[in-house]
Amino acid sequence: MSEKVKKISLPVGIGIACTWFSAHCGSGFASGRTMIQYYTKHGWTAVWAPIITWVIMGLMVYFAMEFSLITKSTNYKQFVQKFYAPNSVVGGRVFITMWDVLNILATMIGMASVIAGGAQLLLQSFGIPYILSALITIAIIVLAISFGGKVLMRFSTYITIFLIITIILISISMLSASENWNNLQAIVGGRVMSEGSTVFGAIKDAVGYAGLQACATLAVMIALTPEINKKSDLGASAIGGTILNFVMLMLFIFAMLSLYPSINGEALGILTVLQTGGNPVLLVSYQILLFGALITTGASAAFGTLSRWQHIGQNVIPNITTRKIILSTILIGVGFSLSLMGLVAVIARGFGLLSVLVTPGVVAPVILLGPYRIKQAKKAAAAAAAADGSAN
Repeated sequence: MSEKVKKISLPVGIGIACTWFSAHCGSGFASGRTMIQYYTKHGWTAVWAPIITWVIMGLMVYFAMEFSLITKSTNYKQFVQKFYAPNSVVGGRVFITMWDVLNILATMIGMASVIAGGAQLLLQSFGIPYILSALITIAIIVLAISFGGKVLMRFSTYITIFLIITIILISISMLSASENWNNLQAIVGGRVMSEGSTVFGAIKDAVGYAGLQACATLAVMIALTPEINKKSDLGASAIGGTILNFVMLMLFIFAMLSLYPSINGEALGILTVLQTGGNPVLLVSYQILLFGALITTGASAAFGTLSRWQHIGQNVIPNITTRKIILSTILIGVGFSLSLMGLVAVIARGFGLLSVLVTPGVVAPVILLGPYRIKQAKKAAAAAAAADGSAN
């Protein structure tokens, strides 16, 4: 990740903010299904509920990055040890294990959503049976893994750039249709909500989406803190990244809300809209880029798992290639099994479970303890600097 930021011919803070959006713009975002699950399914509350999400995300990222800078933490293990249990090795191990479990769960559910999304895309686009489509998606993910991390990162960057452009064009196209714009005005102006939805439910889901993003986002941003050289870079990274993610999310939400409530029941709502009357060029572009985003997200998840856990079992299985194959098989096997529930169920149940676990385990501690831990870290750093000065 750090190499990626160094190559960007932009200020460090802006580069890190763009990297954050690249991590956010995965399969769930690109397919539009998470927007439905967490925002537009409720109705007009989707126009303000994301503010809650991104205030939480902005504060979390800022606190985590500032703490990491002060304590020189360069990965989530170091961060967790120093933040959660600074004076207890045993306590630190407990919380590191908690983060590991949450990351494993997130990776498996993420892989399931990728396989389910790819299967649904191939089914809806070409009529290929769902299970066969899932197997085709898996085969291409395995092929993508074989190209290596550097090639995958480069390809992912291009996919993200063109996907952003395509999403903007699709959103503009959807909102420019008079019937869609009129529908959006009627929903927002009339404060229309779905049957059974409440304002509390909308707020709960907004917080839940922050929980869904928390572990992966903080791990990435903590790893990028060594690139920051001055306070303004920290602000640009956290605040700029929050604004970029929020603006892109809102653009997509307004476009999808303009088709409320019919779009709520679609697994791939944007694809359905384009297939039933959208621009054919945008349709083909979206199909290719969405599938590319799904593949790179799945392959990246596999790479992350392999790099973190490839040492397990080295006494029993000395060959690292064999261990990687076993780990990949387990990850993809679990992902395939869960994907059989379908994309809508994976996102509703799997992502829902993840957000319920992460919110109290990660979101609440970082938000509530952040300022205090930063103050403690500053005092400790100042004391260490004074001690070094006296020694010299």
